[in-house]
Amino acid sequence: MQAGVVPRLREQGRWIVLHVRPGRQPFDAVAARLVRGKRITSAQMAPVALERPSSRADSAEAEKLLSAEIAANPALLGMKLRQLSEQEDAWVLLVVDQME
Repeated sequence: MQAGVVPRLREQGRWIVLHVRPGRQPFDAVAARLVRGKRITSAQMAPVALERPSSRADSAEAEKLLSAEIAANPALLGMKLRQLSEQEDAWVLLVVDQME
């Protein structure tokens, strides 16, 4: 992915690539990535925060809430990714690593 697919996508336009390693708590991992993760767009190669919670406690609470919401309604993940795409005017690729 990193060596082939991602560079090729970035040649073709603005992309936000979100890498997630799900581990034992996949919804928690995805929520953490969306709340406090980093993204890199093709136009700007430096990572920046997706959202900016005001404190670590706020971040942890936002992650728990989002994780529970995604677990209860998986379609919400697609909605959040679409929202990010629209806000940043870029395509979004969610890479889930180590799914085995």
